[in-house]
Amino acid sequence: MGVDAKKIIALALPSMLLAVSTPLLGSVDTALMGGISSKHLGAVGLGSQLFDIIFWSFGFLRMATTGLAGKAFGENDEPGLATVFFKNFTLALIISTIIIFLQNQIFSAGVTVLNGDAYATLMDSYFSARIWAAPASLGLYVVGGYYIGIGKVRLVLFLTILANLINIALSWWLVTKQGGGLAEVGFATAVAQYLALAIGLYAILFRDRLWSRYAAGAGAVVSVTLHGNIFVRTMALNAAFALFNAWSASLGEFALAANIIILKLLGFTSYALDGFAVAVETLVSQASTKERNEVRKIVSLAFRLALGFSVILCVLLAVLSPYLLPLFSSNPLVLTEATKVYLWLYPLVFVGCISYLYDGVFVGLTDGRTLRDSVLVGLLAMIVTFSFLQEHTSHAVWISLLAFLLGRATIEYARRP
Repeated sequence: MGVDAKKIIALALPSMLLAVSTPLLGSVDTALMGGISSKHLGAVGLGSQLFDIIFWSFGFLRMATTGLAGKAFGENDEPGLATVFFKNFTLALIISTIIIFLQNQIFSAGVTVLNGDAYATLMDSYFSARIWAAPASLGLYVVGGYYIGIGKVRLVLFLTILANLINIALSWWLVTKQGGGLAEVGFATAVAQYLALAIGLYAILFRDRLWSRYAAGAGAVVSVTLHGNIFVRTMALNAAFALFNAWSASLGEFALAANIIILKLLGFTSYALDGFAVAVETLVSQASTKERNEVRKIVSLAFRLALGFSVILCVLLAVLSPYLLPLFSSNPLVLTEATKVYLWLYPLVFVGCISYLYDGVFVGLTDGRTLRDSVLVGLLAMIVTFSFLQEHTSHAVWISLLAFLLGRATIEYARRP
């Protein structure tokens, strides 16, 4: 399988659009609620983070499906490919049913972990509406993982953009025209995800006719070890951002709102850079069973491309800085706090670039152990850094997040193929 820059970019560009559109779900909610009050902005920020923790705790459904589907596709194993999808999709439905059943306990634990007691009433309105999207959210992980694994990123892009557009339109109408609040925003997100899932399943079942290739005995493609390692990795990742939010919340309402805004901007850059990681996942998973030298070539070329793109992102952040922050809040106190920590975006973009790219490498190789260990080391570095800093300010929170990314990148680079 010959790989050049054009092939990587051909996969990365739609992946970038896919990735950049993903945080729009949370950012539109943030902007709409920020127009009501900083309290609403903080509540939807913590609420979105809580759902990130809940749903992405099971991100192994997407990551494992991508790696395993890519390997089956690379080996022309059609029954194995179908079995990867159906077994993981069934697992997604089981997990989402448990989440809905335990929603009250999950919400109470989430408010405690995120130090969100002051926002609990507002958060509950958002949570109670959006929690019913659990089957759609986890189901879309499997649908997306399947199509990324076989290299059809454009369909995943279409589904994501469709969900975002529906969410934006419905949220805007419910809030600005109907006087809605957090409950209506959560409802709009749930509706958007169910519609996207329905279209994705239709494409898989009736266009690709994947059901006709399913073989019940096609192997234990749901790897307990792989899923378990990625689950631990995801829980540690969630713990890191839960600490970030908890530390930010302890600094006060305006510091929390400001840090949430900067984190949203960092999310856009990380999702954009993740386009290269998704391209690498596809190419590495399809090549990993054939030629290890080809894997090294893919990684080296993608790494150079991603670093170059990081420079472009930093230039854009610098040029657009006067215009970006007011999009999220009109409160001068929030904007002042956000301006103070804005510069932390630049080192975070570069260090994050290394970590995101190698995440894609090890997902493609289905190396769950390295994915797990890198985040555990990063989490330890984050906690130690914050503990040793004498002044617990917003700067201390961002320095600790930088230590987290450095820890991840160090382990992954040391274990690169």
